[in-house]
Amino acid sequence: MGSEVVALYESEAFCRALNETIVWCSRHALTGKTEDHRGRLALLSEAGRLRSLAYRAEQYWFAGKILAGIYSFRANRVEAMVDLNLVRGLEAQLRSSDLQPSSLAETHKKEERREIVRRVVEKRRALSQSDRRESQVPRNDGRLLLYFPVENLADGAAQVASNGFFDVDNIPPWDTWVHYSDRTLVSWVPQILIPLAQAGIDVNPEECIRWSD
Repeated sequence: MGSEVVALYESEAFCRALNETIVWCSRHALTGKTEDHRGRLALLSEAGRLRSLAYRAEQYWFAGKILAGIYSFRANRVEAMVDLNLVRGLEAQLRSSDLQPSSLAETHKKEERREIVRRVVEKRRALSQSDRRESQVPRNDGRLLLYFPVENLADGAAQVASNGFFDVDNIPPWDTWVHYSDRTLVSWVPQILIPLAQAGIDVNPEECIRWSD
């Protein structure tokens, strides 16, 4: 972890936002239990692998683009075996209507993304103060997640694999947002939801979502 990242994570503003996020999430009934879709996840994992190969092949010239097209075609064939519109029963978790923001995917300006996240943090703080309930939740009872909007391909695989923890643009639920800077969204994933997040990360070919540690 670089010195700039360490400085951010130890800053007073970040620690305050993180603690408020942890407390907010702890007040919601969460479940990481889903139906057993191992076969579906295996197909999505293979499709993700093929899309990753296609993504890397596109970085090269003509021959690479032809190869990328072949990989993409194969990925599409694999995904066609999966119902990508399958009901994702946990997609409402940690997407409180009181905090619902504008979509990060609708803007390409980092200043606007920073402002969207800032408003969520400030609104959550105001609602938490009005609630006036005290809660202590261990900081290590979860993990920090990073999301890089500029790297997003929005193929929907992570959304299906995580049963809706990520949306179609690979964005984690807004209740978990902590901070945005350097084109990176930092979120907090409660322990119980880590397997769902991991399932989404595993099928994300462009690696726009990853753990901070």
